[in-house]
Amino acid sequence: MSDPQGPGNGSRPEAGDRVETPGRPEIGGRPPAKSPENPQQTGKRALWLGIGSLALMLLPTAFPLALGLAVAALIVGIRARRSARRMAALTPGGATAGITLGAVTLALATPLLLFSLLTWSENARYTQCRDKANTISDEQACWDRFRSDLERKFNLPKGSVPDVGRPS
Repeated sequence: MSDPQGPGNGSRPEAGDRVETPGRPEIGGRPPAKSPENPQQTGKRALWLGIGSLALMLLPTAFPLALGLAVAALIVGIRARRSARRMAALTPGGATAGITLGAVTLALATPLLLFSLLTWSENARYTQCRDKANTISDEQACWDRFRSDLERKFNLPKGSVPDVGRPS
Protein backbone atom coordinates (compact mmCIF):
# COMPACT_ATOMS: atom_id res chain seq x y z
CA MET A 1 0.00 0.00 0.00
CA SER A 2 1.15 3.60 -0.65
CA ASP A 3 2.54 5.78 2.05
CA PRO A 4 -0.20 8.29 3.07
CA GLN A 5 2.23 11.15 2.60
CA GLY A 6 2.81 10.17 -1.03
CA PRO A 7 5.97 9.52 -3.01
CA GLY A 8 8.95 11.78 -2.60
CA ASN A 9 9.04 11.57 1.19
CA GLY A 10 11.95 9.21 1.24
CA SER A 11 9.92 5.99 1.04
CA ARG A 12 10.15 3.62 -1.86
CA PRO A 13 7.47 4.02 -4.52
CA GLU A 14 4.99 1.22 -4.90
CA ALA A 15 2.98 0.12 -7.88
CA GLY A 16 0.54 2.85 -8.97
CA ASP A 17 2.58 5.70 -7.48
CA ARG A 18 3.68 8.46 -9.85
CA VAL A 19 7.43 8.83 -10.04
CA GLU A 20 8.94 12.13 -11.15
CA THR A 21 12.35 12.35 -12.71
CA PRO A 22 13.90 15.82 -12.66
CA GLY A 23 13.72 17.40 -16.12
CA ARG A 24 11.28 14.81 -17.44
CA PRO A 25 7.49 14.89 -17.46
CA GLU A 26 5.49 12.62 -15.23
CA ILE A 27 4.00 9.63 -16.93
CA GLY A 28 0.62 10.84 -18.08
CA GLY A 29 1.38 14.35 -16.87
CA ARG A 30 2.37 17.60 -18.50
CA PRO A 31 5.93 18.52 -19.41
CA PRO A 32 7.67 20.76 -16.90
CA ALA A 33 7.40 24.51 -17.36
CA LYS A 34 10.13 26.15 -19.42
CA SER A 35 12.99 27.15 -17.18
CA PRO A 36 13.69 30.89 -17.10
CA GLU A 37 16.52 32.14 -19.27
CA ASN A 38 19.72 33.38 -17.79
CA PRO A 39 19.37 37.20 -17.66
CA GLN A 40 23.11 37.69 -18.23
CA GLN A 41 23.00 35.62 -21.43
CA THR A 42 19.86 37.40 -22.64
CA GLY A 43 21.54 40.73 -21.85
CA LYS A 44 24.49 39.78 -24.05
CA ARG A 45 22.06 38.89 -26.83
CA ALA A 46 20.47 42.34 -26.52
CA LEU A 47 23.92 43.94 -26.65
CA TRP A 48 24.85 42.11 -29.86
CA LEU A 49 21.52 43.00 -31.44
CA GLY A 50 22.12 46.65 -30.53
CA ILE A 51 25.65 46.61 -31.97
CA GLY A 52 24.39 44.91 -35.13
CA SER A 53 21.59 47.42 -35.56
CA LEU A 54 23.98 50.36 -35.21
CA ALA A 55 26.46 48.79 -37.65
CA LEU A 56 23.74 48.09 -40.24
CA MET A 57 22.47 51.63 -39.94
CA LEU A 58 25.81 52.86 -41.27
CA LEU A 59 25.33 50.94 -44.52
CA PRO A 60 23.44 53.05 -47.06
CA THR A 61 20.73 50.53 -47.97
CA ALA A 62 20.49 48.43 -44.79
CA PHE A 63 18.89 50.89 -42.40
CA PRO A 64 15.41 49.28 -42.69
CA LEU A 65 16.99 46.04 -41.42
CA ALA A 66 18.74 48.09 -38.73
CA LEU A 67 15.33 49.25 -37.50
CA GLY A 68 14.22 45.63 -37.10
CA LEU A 69 17.34 44.73 -35.13
CA ALA A 70 16.95 47.86 -32.99
CA VAL A 71 13.40 46.87 -32.04
CA ALA A 72 14.64 43.34 -31.27
CA ALA A 73 17.45 44.76 -29.09
CA LEU A 74 14.92 46.82 -27.15
CA ILE A 75 12.57 43.87 -26.61
CA VAL A 76 15.32 41.41 -25.63
CA GLY A 77 16.99 43.97 -23.35
CA ILE A 78 13.76 44.80 -21.57
CA ARG A 79 12.98 41.09 -21.13
CA ALA A 80 16.46 40.49 -19.68
CA ARG A 81 16.02 43.32 -17.17
CA ARG A 82 12.57 42.05 -16.14
CA SER A 83 13.87 38.50 -15.81
CA ALA A 84 16.75 39.71 -13.63
CA ARG A 85 14.32 41.66 -11.44
CA ARG A 86 12.05 38.59 -11.04
CA MET A 87 15.03 36.42 -10.09
CA ALA A 88 16.42 39.13 -7.77
CA ALA A 89 19.66 39.05 -9.76
CA LEU A 90 21.92 41.88 -10.81
CA THR A 91 20.74 43.81 -13.84
CA PRO A 92 22.78 42.60 -16.80
CA GLY A 93 24.92 45.41 -18.20
CA GLY A 94 24.55 44.03 -21.71
CA ALA A 95 20.79 44.49 -21.50
CA THR A 96 21.14 48.17 -20.60
CA ALA A 97 23.70 48.70 -23.38
CA GLY A 98 21.49 46.82 -25.87
CA ILE A 99 18.48 48.96 -24.95
CA THR A 100 20.57 52.12 -25.32
CA LEU A 101 22.05 51.11 -28.69
CA GLY A 102 18.64 50.02 -29.95
CA ALA A 103 17.12 53.35 -28.94
CA VAL A 104 19.97 55.31 -30.56
CA THR A 105 19.57 53.31 -33.77
CA LEU A 106 15.82 53.92 -33.76
CA ALA A 107 16.35 57.63 -33.21
CA LEU A 108 18.83 57.87 -36.10
CA ALA A 109 17.44 55.36 -38.61
CA THR A 110 13.76 56.34 -38.42
CA PRO A 111 14.30 59.80 -39.97
CA LEU A 112 16.52 58.23 -42.65
CA LEU A 113 13.77 55.76 -43.52
CA LEU A 114 11.15 58.52 -43.61
CA PHE A 115 13.35 60.71 -45.82
CA SER A 116 14.01 57.77 -48.13
CA LEU A 117 10.28 57.08 -48.46
CA LEU A 118 9.49 60.77 -49.03
CA THR A 119 12.10 61.07 -51.79
CA TRP A 120 11.52 57.68 -53.40
CA SER A 121 10.35 59.00 -56.77
CA GLU A 122 13.15 61.62 -56.97
CA ASN A 123 15.76 58.96 -56.15
CA ALA A 124 14.31 56.60 -58.75
CA ARG A 125 14.32 59.34 -61.40
CA TYR A 126 17.92 60.27 -60.54
CA THR A 127 19.06 56.62 -60.70
CA GLN A 128 17.42 56.10 -64.09
CA CYS A 129 18.98 59.30 -65.40
CA ARG A 130 22.45 58.29 -64.19
CA ASP A 131 22.07 54.84 -65.72
CA LYS A 132 21.37 56.44 -69.12
CA ALA A 133 24.12 59.08 -68.82
CA ASN A 134 27.10 58.58 -71.15
CA THR A 135 29.27 61.49 -70.14
CA ILE A 136 30.22 63.35 -67.01
CA SER A 137 28.23 66.36 -68.19
CA ASP A 138 25.15 64.10 -68.54
CA GLU A 139 25.69 62.88 -64.98
CA GLN A 140 26.04 66.48 -63.81
CA ALA A 141 22.74 67.34 -65.51
CA CYS A 142 21.09 64.41 -63.65
CA TRP A 143 22.50 65.68 -60.35
CA ASP A 144 21.33 69.24 -61.03
CA ARG A 145 17.84 68.01 -61.82
CA PHE A 146 17.82 65.85 -58.66
CA ARG A 147 18.84 68.84 -56.54
CA SER A 148 16.15 71.04 -58.07
CA ASP A 149 13.55 68.27 -57.55
CA LEU A 150 14.46 68.07 -53.84
CA GLU A 151 14.40 71.85 -53.45
CA ARG A 152 11.00 72.04 -55.10
CA LYS A 153 9.57 69.14 -53.06
CA PHE A 154 10.66 70.59 -49.69
CA ASN A 155 10.19 74.28 -50.65
CA LEU A 156 13.88 75.04 -50.17
CA PRO A 157 15.65 78.04 -51.70
CA LYS A 158 17.53 77.41 -54.93
CA GLY A 159 21.08 76.17 -54.28
CA SER A 160 20.39 75.05 -50.70
CA VAL A 161 20.96 71.31 -51.35
CA PRO A 162 24.73 70.77 -51.06
CA ASP A 163 26.87 69.12 -53.72
CA VAL A 164 27.68 66.15 -51.48
CA GLY A 165 26.85 63.38 -53.97
CA ARG A 166 27.77 65.33 -57.10
CA PRO A 167 29.45 63.25 -59.82
CA SER A 168 33.06 64.21 -60.47
